[in-house]
Amino acid sequence: MGKRLALNKNAVMLVKEMLKKRRKLNIDLHHYDDGITVIDGGINVKGGYEAGAYFSEICLGGMGKVDFCDYEIDSYLIPAVKVQVDHPLEACMLSQYAGWKIEKDDFFAMGSGPGRMLVRKEEIIKEYDSYYESKNAPAVIVLETSQLPDESTAEYIVDEMTTPCSDSYILVAPTESLVGSIQISARIVETGMHKLHELDFDLRKVEAGWGVCPISPTADESLKGIGRTNDAVLYGGTAYYQFYCEDKEIEKILEQIPSSSSEDYGEKFITLFKRYNNFYDIDPMLFSPARVIINNRKSGKVFKAGQINKKILTDSFFQ
Repeated sequence: MGKRLALNKNAVMLVKEMLKKRRKLNIDLHHYDDGITVIDGGINVKGGYEAGAYFSEICLGGMGKVDFCDYEIDSYLIPAVKVQVDHPLEACMLSQYAGWKIEKDDFFAMGSGPGRMLVRKEEIIKEYDSYYESKNAPAVIVLETSQLPDESTAEYIVDEMTTPCSDSYILVAPTESLVGSIQISARIVETGMHKLHELDFDLRKVEAGWGVCPISPTADESLKGIGRTNDAVLYGGTAYYQFYCEDKEIEKILEQIPSSSSEDYGEKFITLFKRYNNFYDIDPMLFSPARVIINNRKSGKVFKAGQINKKILTDSFFQ
């Protein structure tokens, strides 16, 4: 028997809570005739930290907590996110992971959030097919893009989620915005989960996750924003997990988990992006937290791999 989730239900509750404070949060909304609500978190508005936390928790399907702390890089003290997740498979991989490529006419965005569970096109969703969401219920999707979807595109997205238009929400924030920067740093636990999946580790053995990641300074254009936000995770993020498995299962993959396991490690992401001229040509082993710590509940042992690279962070954020 499958496991029924309530990721969209949780997310809709957070969205409605957020909308009650939209002026305070510096966000805006657009109601389309068919009942779809598009929420702008940083295209024509400035957004803010609280809005960024809401966007991040909505991406997690309401099954994670996002807060803020400080983070020191040389003589700079900057903000960082703290993320805690007690259901990492469901919250991170079945909701937060930006795995839905949305293309319609000249519109392109990567979709994350619980609405992905209703589309069910991605391999990760199919792999864990015993998990499911109720159809014909309100849904939420979060888009990383600098372009607001028009009504036709919004209808297409909602149709793909096989959900009624009424009470469905599309949240949008560009990478270079404050909300965008926050919600990407808040993927620190998810990034490690994705790497574990790439290494063929059974994600059901990951019981909990916690992470800290610096929030990259906002950028004046999209490419620089992509570079800085990726550097924050790859060179500044720490993910801590609780596993329940045999120690040998951890030892087998430990050194392959952090970003330093990649041949492309050691250069700013914008440099790599310009070299390859294609995001998907960059070594996939790079997309991981800088540092990973694992506590195995079965043995009580603690494992660590990777390191923080403040030189790259300084070059990326402050030069």
